[in-house]
Amino acid sequence: MIQADILKDGKGAVKDFFISYNKADRKWAEWIAWQLETNKYSVIIQAWDFRPGQNFVLEMQKATVKASKTIAVLSQAYLGAMYTQPEWAAAFGQDPKGDARKLIPVRVGECALEGMLKNIIYIDLVNLNEEQAIHELVEGVSPDDRVPVKTKPAFPSQRTVPVKPVQFPGNEKPDAQENKAGGSGIDFSSIRQGQEVMSSCSPIIVAIEAADDKIDEGKLLGTERHMTITLEKDQLESLQKIAGELDSATSLDQIIDAGVEAWSILNQAQDSLEGLLKSVHESRQPQPIAWTGNADLLIRIYKAILLARMDYEGNASGFVSAGYGFHYFNPLFRTDAPKNMQKRNRRPGSAGIQQVANIRADGSADADRAQGSLAELKGALSKEVVLIDAKEVNKPVLNLLELIGSQSNSATRVVIALGKNELTPDYLQAIFTRLPCVSFGGPQLASAQLTHEICRLLPTRLAFQAVPVALSLLRNAVLFSAFNQKDINLFKEAIAWTTWSWLGRPLFATQFGEVIPALCPHLMDLRSIASKDWYFDRHKEIPEEYKAASLINSVGDPAKSFHLYLSGAGGTGKAVFYGTFTRKSTPMGVKHYPFGTK
Repeated sequence: MIQADILKDGKGAVKDFFISYNKADRKWAEWIAWQLETNKYSVIIQAWDFRPGQNFVLEMQKATVKASKTIAVLSQAYLGAMYTQPEWAAAFGQDPKGDARKLIPVRVGECALEGMLKNIIYIDLVNLNEEQAIHELVEGVSPDDRVPVKTKPAFPSQRTVPVKPVQFPGNEKPDAQENKAGGSGIDFSSIRQGQEVMSSCSPIIVAIEAADDKIDEGKLLGTERHMTITLEKDQLESLQKIAGELDSATSLDQIIDAGVEAWSILNQAQDSLEGLLKSVHESRQPQPIAWTGNADLLIRIYKAILLARMDYEGNASGFVSAGYGFHYFNPLFRTDAPKNMQKRNRRPGSAGIQQVANIRADGSADADRAQGSLAELKGALSKEVVLIDAKEVNKPVLNLLELIGSQSNSATRVVIALGKNELTPDYLQAIFTRLPCVSFGGPQLASAQLTHEICRLLPTRLAFQAVPVALSLLRNAVLFSAFNQKDINLFKEAIAWTTWSWLGRPLFATQFGEVIPALCPHLMDLRSIASKDWYFDRHKEIPEEYKAASLINSVGDPAKSFHLYLSGAGGTGKAVFYGTFTRKSTPMGVKHYPFGTK
């Protein structure tokens, strides 16, 4: 294997390669850097060489000057990104004819090259296994003027591989009937075993907001959030466009491209998101993730969030909503409305879920047919979960809500609506005044196979798992089957199947026990994981005049005999509370003693 001369890495020393990449392709960039350094090349890569406190733009400038060559990691995300363009353009400008090979493109994902990049020969790693990719990369960056030929090429007539290889039968695409949701192609076996039978954790709260319309702290405190993603106007518009184009997609490649773009936008807006989701993925725990934001914003972009995909490679688990936790949406509304649940009218001590009501509802204006649907809906009120199968589901769901409100008792807590739907903030808020959870899926999902599995799975799973977790397991089973069978229509409905809930913990627990904390606690959960030495001993260092005995025995003005004592570490809210309290007109004496002080 031909290797480059090793250059000493002193200050200002020239490196062999600067690796230019988009965040969406970081895994590829690091893999390329590792392989090059293994083969004795020196490399500059943002992920390893740019440190906190440095100026990003200046470091990029140094990298383009310091490196002999630039490797551009090509993908659709790279070509669409703003800041990658100057990086490859700088190398191209130094060597427009390509004589010195200053710019070496490496294609890692399907993408359409245009303009000047179209005419530059690239190293192609798409659809190669790792051994083949290493060979192509090392040979491609070799300084030699030609590829070394180590063995004699075979005489063409000796070729035995047919032009079109015979397809392995196991790879044959099922026929059209099996590709439909009603066929036998959905494999639910994966959700009946393994880690998915564990109790679900408390939800992780991912707040998402527009830069010019942030979430009201009164609706969701900053300390309740594990993470906040703030979208600039152009990022929000891009996500909305991706969401709007899902229905018109004609291939899985189109959907994957859109998913990678959506992930790039989300990761750009909050670069800690990747680390959070990867820790969830690696834990193998049933971790609910609540995307929380203003209802009108979530409705515009929820499909783009569900589509988000970290890279082009792999199977359906590459979609964040399928392989990195169990995702649902918690909408916040502009105006307050009560959230009520009717009494269940069950015997004392009973818990859990007995049965799922599976009904076909008719949303038509025909009086007789509508009356029949209402009778079915009314009969379902004794069931905890109601599964509605209708051509259009908005009206049947509203009819069910009206029936719930007219009854003194109703066991119903969850509605699963399979059919055409139209989501609006007012519609969701109307649902949440009566129910804590609703799930919407497309009409193709209303197959006998899926509805049977819903009715079979939920009565047992919801006793120890949150509703969004159990429904995500079902959604993922359909998603994986559609992806593997390349059934584009079923896949589009599966990826858009979404659950909306203001409760991410089990609704139908059969016993009370310790609540399993989220894998990544937020500030309001820190007390549950903190060691005792974090906290101030409230019996020490209190001035004598403020000790309980002194206050009890104090004489004089009664208003001066009461003092509010605030303690705790790190100023987690004490100063805010203290400032608010003292600004009000009050006769109380207020003293604030930060941690470790008198």
